[in-house]
Formats: sequence, structure tokens, C-alpha cells
Amino acid sequence: MAGIDVLCSDKTGTLTLNKLTVDKSLVEVFAKDVDKDTVLLYGARASRVENQDAIDAFIVGMLSDPKEARAGINEIHFLPFNPVEKPTAITFTDTSGNWHRIRKGAPEQIIEIFNLKEDVSKRAHSSIDKFAECGLRSLVVAQQTIPEKTKESPGGPWEFVGLLPLFDPPHDSAETIHRALHLDVNIKMITGDQLAIGKETGRRLGMGTNMYPSSSLLGQHKDEAIVHLPVEELIETADGFVGVFPEHKYEIVQKLQERKHICGMTGDGVNDAPVLKRPISIATFIAVYADWDFVSVHGIGWGWAGVIWLYNIIFYIPLDLFKFLIRYAISGKGWNNLIDSRVCHSMIKIAC
Repeated sequence: MAGIDVLCSDKTGTLTLNKLTVDKSLVEVFAKDVDKDTVLLYGARASRVENQDAIDAFIVGMLSDPKEARAGINEIHFLPFNPVEKPTAITFTDTSGNWHRIRKGAPEQIIEIFNLKEDVSKRAHSSIDKFAECGLRSLVVAQQTIPEKTKESPGGPWEFVGLLPLFDPPHDSAETIHRALHLDVNIKMITGDQLAIGKETGRRLGMGTNMYPSSSLLGQHKDEAIVHLPVEELIETADGFVGVFPEHKYEIVQKLQERKHICGMTGDGVNDAPVLKRPISIATFIAVYADWDFVSVHGIGWGWAGVIWLYNIIFYIPLDLFKFLIRYAISGKGWNNLIDSRVCHSMIKIAC
């Protein structure tokens, strides 16, 4: 942490608590002969608590009895969350032997498959935007019948059942973020959520609202203020990006490192795994699970700080000298590493 100047951070579970809440009164119903409790029930059916997914566990927990999620149905197939497709889905049969499928997920991954009437589409997007402006994530619930009665069948037309508004409270970390900014560490939010949600979270945490959709990384953003900016410069100056996929996170860190930034990345989800595997990225899980004060000398105490320094002196400095002697003995060019490559007796360059 001590050497970084840019810290990229996932939002859910990192900047926020990943402890979801929902006001049932705000649930939007779109299907006929369906009430708000049925929307919740359908959402719970397209969930599986064994997967330890926060959204799944929360929605099932909204039922008066979690067993209701599977009551009266026979599960045929379950599609769990993945960072690319994102929606979860369940294929099941009811007591009459009829086949059904229910999907739940973010609007941008589901709503596009609907052939909604203009007035319904306008209402849906209006509700999603209204929720986002309040920092609420929208979760779409949809269902279809499967006349062919096979799990591989695409099924009949999808019916838009309803919208669930989810609120994920921010961490009590605004002071920590302010301290990092005071130390000239630029914090960038990188999230799969909507632009309005990212900006609202950034506003609450005091980390900036200059954020852009992932489409801007591909040169598809129509904002005239940034249309002529190179992608590298846009990434460098932005406070964050929204609607991103795992490959976008990897690209952002890579571009920052190409601009000679020492870049850290925090995250705790499967969609963070690709970028956290970068060998020259700093996977600061501490920021997710602990108070950042812990990593300071004040936090761990001078005793532990002394142990860490002593360990480095005993092991790493002699190891550097040993590597230099071996290199010099083999090639006679050991000093080139120190003078030309500017590394301490080592052939390993640290890309920043």
C-alpha cells in the first residue's frame, strides 16, 4: 500500500457493506394477476442460498419461510451467477407437470430480451433511473413457460414480472478515503452497477463523481467533453467506471500501469479475480475485510513493524546480494542491473 498512487476499488462488498435491504413498498409489479409478494417469491425461486451469494441469500431471507422458495415445485436445472452473463435462472416443473423458467438479474442483462410495449418500456426505465438516483440497484424478475418440456429449450415469450430495488449501504470509510486522497492516492471506483448508483456512492463517500460507462473505454461514449480524449488519459483522469466486465477491470489496471502508475486493486468477488491475478497488481484484500488503519505502523504497533523490517533485513537483502553474486559470476554483468536497469542486484524489473 505504501508505494501505490492509484487504488482501483470494486464497489459491492468493498466500498459498500454487501448487506442488502429492500423496502417492499417500492417493489414495482409489471405482470397481470401478480402482487409484490409474488415478485419476491419468483425472485427467491431464481436464487440458491447454497451458493453463498449475498443477493440470493437476501431475497430468500425476505420470505416468511425460506422453504417457500422450493415449495410445490421440482427443480430441473439451476443457472448460477457468473460475471459475464450475470442473471441467475431456474427451470422447474409445477404440481401439474408444466415446465417454467424464472430469471433474475440486472436490467441491462435481462430487459433487452423483452419485446416490451413502448409505454411499459418507458415505465420500466423510468423506475430503474429513479431507483438509481437514490443509490438503489434494480433487479429484474421475469418468467416464461416451456411448452417443449426440456431444459435446453429456449421456451416461450418472456414475461416481465417486476422490479426489486436493492440498497447496499456504503462502508463507514469516508474518513479513510479522505486520508488516502490527502496522501495523493487516487481512488477509482470500478463497478458493474449503473452510472447513477456509482455517482451516488461516490458522492456519499466523498471520492468524486467524475465517472463514465464502460462503453467509453471502447470509444463509444457520446459525451463531447471526452470524445477526443485518448483512452489512457480518460482512465487516468476519471473517478471511476460503471457497467464494467472483468476484462474491463484488467484493461483499466493495465493502462494505468502503462502510464507508469503503481496501481492497487481491491475486490472480493469472482468478477475481480482476473485483475487480482495480475502479477504486478497489488491485491489489497485488507481494504475489504479490515480497517485500513491496521496496515499502518500505528495500527500494528512498533513491535510488529520491527519484526517485519528485521525479517526483510535477514532474508531479502542477503538474497539480493546472493542473486547479484551468482549473476556476476555467470555473466560478469551484474553491475548493469544496478546502473542501467536501476534495480537492486536483481534481474526482475518492477513494472509500475
